[in-house]
Amino acid sequence: MTVHILHKRTRKLILAVDAPTLAGAALPLASIHGGDLSGADMHSVDMRFGDLCRMVLRGTSLRGADLTGVDLSYSDCTGADFRGANLTDARLLEVDATGANFAGATLSGSRWGRAVLAEAIFEDADLERADLVHAKGRAARFRGANLTGADLSFADLTGADFSYANLARAMLARTTLSGASFREAELAFACFNAADLMGADFAGALRDQAVFTPASRGPRPG
Repeated sequence: MTVHILHKRTRKLILAVDAPTLAGAALPLASIHGGDLSGADMHSVDMRFGDLCRMVLRGTSLRGADLTGVDLSYSDCTGADFRGANLTDARLLEVDATGANFAGATLSGSRWGRAVLAEAIFEDADLERADLVHAKGRAARFRGANLTGADLSFADLTGADFSYANLARAMLARTTLSGASFREAELAFACFNAADLMGADFAGALRDQAVFTPASRGPRPG
């Protein structure tokens, strides 16, 4: 199937591809709204501020891509590879990123409202000020990630791994965190108001001034 890539503002055709090989292409402000690039090699592509809404990117490689300010909302990114990519201020509302790999990616200021992130990998990623409200990230891996000031309120992060992560000033109000690991994590001024912490592991975590209200379910860390 031919995929037509348009300029986001002028709507003029930039490129038409049958076999999606866009590795290293410079396509800022591109629009591929609703296209299917499953399994494509798009590593190191430049699609800053592009419109990739409702895309199918199953298993697509976007490793090292510049996706600053891109809109990937409602897209299917199952198993996609975003390692080392730049998604600063990107919109990923209701995206399905089940099993996707964002290790080492820059995701500061990104918005993930109601995204599906089950078993997604965010190890050593920068998620400072990211908005993950109502995200569904069971067994997601945030080991060593920077989540300073991030908002994870109302998310389902059952069994997620936050070991060695920085969650200083993060908001986790009413978040489901049963069975999650916070081993050796930085939790200064993090808010766990009414969170479900049943079976969560806080061994070695730095909890200075973290807020655990009586309404939080499960044993509060001592």
